[in-house]
Amino acid sequence: MKLCTSGACVQCSLLLFACFAVHKSSRSSRSNHTAETMTRSILRPPPIRSFAPQTDSELQIKSLRQNRPEASILKIMKTLTLILMTLNAGTPTVQAEVTPKEEVNCQTTREFVTTLEFLRADDDFKFREPEAREFAFKVAEGCTGSAKRFIRVAKALTHAGSKSKDAADIGLKFAAGKDAETDTFTTVFRKAIAEDSLDLDFDSSLRIALSLSKEFAGDMKKVRQDFEKVVDYCSDSSRLGLPRTQCGTFAAAIARSGEKWESGAAKPFIRSFEYLTSESGPSLVTGDALKVAEMLAQQGPGAHENFAQAYQYASSSSGLSLQRDEAIKFAKKMAAITKPEPKIEETKTLPAQKSNRSGQ
Repeated sequence: MKLCTSGACVQCSLLLFACFAVHKSSRSSRSNHTAETMTRSILRPPPIRSFAPQTDSELQIKSLRQNRPEASILKIMKTLTLILMTLNAGTPTVQAEVTPKEEVNCQTTREFVTTLEFLRADDDFKFREPEAREFAFKVAEGCTGSAKRFIRVAKALTHAGSKSKDAADIGLKFAAGKDAETDTFTTVFRKAIAEDSLDLDFDSSLRIALSLSKEFAGDMKKVRQDFEKVVDYCSDSSRLGLPRTQCGTFAAAIARSGEKWESGAAKPFIRSFEYLTSESGPSLVTGDALKVAEMLAQQGPGAHENFAQAYQYASSSSGLSLQRDEAIKFAKKMAAITKPEPKIEETKTLPAQKSNRSGQ
């Protein structure tokens, strides 16, 4: 349990203590006075009443004995008042104490040194010393992790044949971004340009990688996974079986269509394509099925289900009894008006509390 050490908490604690002390002292004084009276009346004989005048010192002692509880309470209150005045003297009156949830340190010096030493040591980058220092300072402005992001992107580009200046400029854009952007860029770029993968040219690979990272506003991890999933499905000869050079641009377009949707676009696209080419669906040829499946993926979650249900009803003899092309048009209309509904959290009803009182 975290203890509160602010001035406000201490003051509240002292006030509570004061109330408790006063209450306890008053009760104690009353109970002691009652007990003492009863004990004297039972165990001791009644005192002999003396009519002799009392001196001033005797009267003072008697008053002190009678007022001892009240004097103790006043002493406690005075002490607490002094403590509260001392705390208020060093604590602002209207300033709330804000405790940050997490302290994030910006390691700019470390990022500057790492970048500068990299530019000095790597043979792919021919920077003059003043230019290298200025560039390292710009990278360091990206704060913690900026050097690593810059190096990952720049090295991926130079390994693919990019000029050092162009690679450094692109890497600088990612230095000020997030790690997820760098992860997506490097993954997509290498998959697009690798000979054993899509084997695209440098410009096409760079364009696709940027479109799914720096130019993408959705979930970086999800779009990266969608791109890889569609590429594998597209290039698999037992599934879609398109040429690898066509799969890159096509997979990027499908992955980007899920920018607005939390669930992504790869799964809805694959489900739609397989339904459109199946005997239980319209049995479209590959080219036509790809166009409709891409359209449904762009329309968001629920579009595929609405299209399939609408087509089945429209083509059924007990439904609209339409021909295939007319049934597809009707299904497209129903899918086009699909609106993803916001997630509604269920309100939990608390059970009625049973009364502890007897007889209720």
